[in-house]
Amino acid sequence: MNLNHRRITFIIFLFVFCVIALLIVFYATGWRFNNSSRSFNQVGALFISSTPSESEIYLDNKLLDVKTPSTVNDLLPNEYAIRITRAGYNNWDSTIRIGSSTLVRLSDIYLIKKVEVPTKIIDGTFNTIYQLPNNRLAVFDGKTIVIVRMEDEKIIFQHAFNQAPIDLISRQNSNDFILKDESNLFFYVNPETNELYSLNEKYGIVPQWVTWETASDTTVMYADTNKTYSLKLTGQPKEFLPVQTLYSNGSISIIEKDNTLAIVKNGNTINTISSISSLKTHVKELTPSTLYISSASTGSGYFYLLPGNVFIRWDHAFLNAHVNSKTQQALIMNSTEIWQLNLHDKSERLINRSSIEIGAADWLLSNQFIYFQDTNGRMQIVGLGNNGANAYQIPVADALQSINFEAFQKIAVLSPNGIFILNY
Repeated sequence: MNLNHRRITFIIFLFVFCVIALLIVFYATGWRFNNSSRSFNQVGALFISSTPSESEIYLDNKLLDVKTPSTVNDLLPNEYAIRITRAGYNNWDSTIRIGSSTLVRLSDIYLIKKVEVPTKIIDGTFNTIYQLPNNRLAVFDGKTIVIVRMEDEKIIFQHAFNQAPIDLISRQNSNDFILKDESNLFFYVNPETNELYSLNEKYGIVPQWVTWETASDTTVMYADTNKTYSLKLTGQPKEFLPVQTLYSNGSISIIEKDNTLAIVKNGNTINTISSISSLKTHVKELTPSTLYISSASTGSGYFYLLPGNVFIRWDHAFLNAHVNSKTQQALIMNSTEIWQLNLHDKSERLINRSSIEIGAADWLLSNQFIYFQDTNGRMQIVGLGNNGANAYQIPVADALQSINFEAFQKIAVLSPNGIFILNY
């Protein structure tokens, strides 16, 4: 081989080497040919984790050879259908767009257990159910109240009153409560110690309302027709405010006077709402730091946040709300709608609108899902993401009332013939 041939061979070899090296670098930095766009793009990646873990991953209906949590690499920029499955659980579906040279994280995936047949824990016909702190369920059965421990679904307390109970005033982090009967008598009840007595008889008081003072675990606030009082349950009543108030918890009080709603703290007015004569105001404590002040005439009202001393106007109808204190998200329901309100930035969005009247709604699984029950007795679980793609019917046809106990992933359901438990 002469010198010219050797030079040509070397040049060709060098050219081929450079092309291969360039292609290797090109490939190693994530560039691929995209058939759909007929162009070269850098690939992206998808990280997926789920609760429970070790769940199967489908990408565009193809089962991958990895399980959650995992990272799926070398994905061309495109839209992909994701499905997460596990035996005994409902599928989780989503559509995700992967961009060029990006990592997309799906890290808040919760799978809902397939609910088979609900379990009856108490047989009979009941009026209503309440949720107590520390995962206790209170059941009203005419003149009798029954307390159920949700850990093992056992009855731990039962008592028959002379008059039917109509309201239960619970307090944070404790299972004792105040009970109001239909004759407007108030009772202190501790189902853990079986202590029970009438506040009216023991302290010689005739209150119009009673609530717990959050500043003290052993003190209640109550009001008669003229004044508001603080009552330590081991002592005697003492005057708290020389006026009849709408609400008080020992930290702040709410007073309506001269068409103005005033928030009073330590005797000083710290906030007001004017021109509320048409409100016919009712105050509902959602959490110790979040109140809802509603209008009986319009159904609308205000959220009041104690930490920031701010009002948030709510212009839609209001029936009930559940507030997640950690995320400051409020789940608000009226007769036909379920709303989500961010108490930080005041943003709101409609989650569900039903042609059938809604009977109950609550958060599930760290606010990733909600469940709701309509007045026809049917129940449904709906994922908040993916435009409601993850929605599951619960096999209950006659629910009258329901309460979520997220610590045990149980929903207590009141039906015409007993109390049932749904595990999710």
